[in-house]
Amino acid sequence: MRRLAGRYRWMLGLSAETIGPNHRTLRAVLDDPALKLGTQERLAVDVEPYNLM
Repeated sequence: MRRLAGRYRWMLGLSAETIGPNHRTLRAVLDDPALKLGTQERLAVDVEPYNLM
């Protein structure tokens, strides 16, 4: 786990022949009511990252 600017960060890479399967998977995860973030937690999704740290 990397720490940058005082925050811990995870990076998860998904790949597929087309973008559709990844979008559907991410939408299902983000819409899942079991995904609960704490008040100090953030979640960001970058679909086409320019820099992977």
